[in-house]
Amino acid sequence: MLLKRGSRGQEVRELQEKLVMLGYDPNGVDGIFGRRTRKAVKQLQRDNGLKVDGKVGKNTWAVINKLIPSSTINDNKNSYTKSYKIGTTQIIECTPDRINILEINKPLRYYTGGSGTFSWKGNSNGILINDGKIISRYSSHAWIGCPDGVLCYYKDGTIGIEEVMDAEKLSKPVIWAISGITLMGKTEKEFKKYGAKQGFKKFEVNDKKYNHTDVFRFTNHSSIGYRFEDGIYKVFYFRKPYCRRFRTVVSAKNLKLDGAIGLDSGHISAINIGKFKYNTKQKQNNIVSVKL
Repeated sequence: MLLKRGSRGQEVRELQEKLVMLGYDPNGVDGIFGRRTRKAVKQLQRDNGLKVDGKVGKNTWAVINKLIPSSTINDNKNSYTKSYKIGTTQIIECTPDRINILEINKPLRYYTGGSGTFSWKGNSNGILINDGKIISRYSSHAWIGCPDGVLCYYKDGTIGIEEVMDAEKLSKPVIWAISGITLMGKTEKEFKKYGAKQGFKKFEVNDKKYNHTDVFRFTNHSSIGYRFEDGIYKVFYFRKPYCRRFRTVVSAKNLKLDGAIGLDSGHISAINIGKFKYNTKQKQNNIVSVKL
């Protein structure tokens, strides 16, 4: 199909969704091929050595579909994405085929989804895998022998959480995976004690003191978890503003999740879907990208 300025409909909407996933801003997903969509298409063509005419024909479609990870392409009738709010908690609920773990080094406003796991000095600091390829191999605190909790969407269609320091030590092949602090514990004290096993603690190495307990502080917190229900796996990305990290443990319990991990917090914590647009101008090292 050929799409050009003035085209309208579902095909244009799908094009705009893919442009957003690839980091090109069509100024929203509205199903209208306008000036900004044409500008985004021309930039994609320019970046990939195509004829720069702002029209989406077979050659441009071929490049777009090659760049989009295969794990986003799914005709499963159960596939869906929705967003809603419970109290102050902003939630994205979707099936795992709608998710990509991307390293972008851009603001979230160009994407649909939420901020990802920890980063340090502009680099990923945790395990990240997308489309079966390792983006970032080691846990946040592998350097002191501590594992992360890793949420994995396996190639056999299941989801689970493993605790490893090395992405190559995961028990079976994955489509995507992201790591963080495991959200568990009946009490806040037990949760912090468990978090210390994953390196979120005060410690000393070579006479230098470190304090990584700020993950528990009162701030904005992003998390991701899963639930197996009615024969399918569902993923829940949830952002809770202005709370202690333990409140996200409570949120995971209230959502009846089978497992969850805490992602990056504070000024990094962001979400961009529908009416939820928080902290979207903050540069993100990595994100949980969600297909609409």
